[in-house]
Amino acid sequence: MMTPSRASAEVAGLFAPMLQEAGFVRSGLNFYRSTDESILLVSIQTGTHWLGPYVNLGVYYHKFGETMERPGIVDCHVQTRLTSVVPNPLREGELLQMSNDISLDTRRAELLGMMRNYGLSWLEGMEVFESARTFLQGSTKAAHVAPIAREGLTPPLKDKK
Repeated sequence: MMTPSRASAEVAGLFAPMLQEAGFVRSGLNFYRSTDESILLVSIQTGTHWLGPYVNLGVYYHKFGETMERPGIVDCHVQTRLTSVVPNPLREGELLQMSNDISLDTRRAELLGMMRNYGLSWLEGMEVFESARTFLQGSTKAAHVAPIAREGLTPPLKDKK
């Protein structure tokens, strides 16, 4: 049986060529892409209560603090998981369970498709702060927005009457 840390390394290795082609730089289980306004992060988190790793997506905005070259997922002002942005989260979970009998070719093709079509499009929609609010409002997908960024990214709460 594959260890959780080995499964995380396998998933990172699977994503590495595509993310590097998209301009990301790898550092361990993390991939970073810097822009003028933000740093996009794909972070493979070793699962402890799950049969496979988690794929975290985060955006760190330079305007909200110190300059960081490589923020962790907890430093990101907006974050979510790939599970939250794909149309079939159960299938994504199955594909990340590296010990099941899904063939490597199928696993690779489907996970890369999910990252390319949903993960990267979510990150790129959040890349520029001014467009991120519109992107978040038009999305039905869950995301955590840090308190410092909420005023600029989330719509005001409406009074209940």
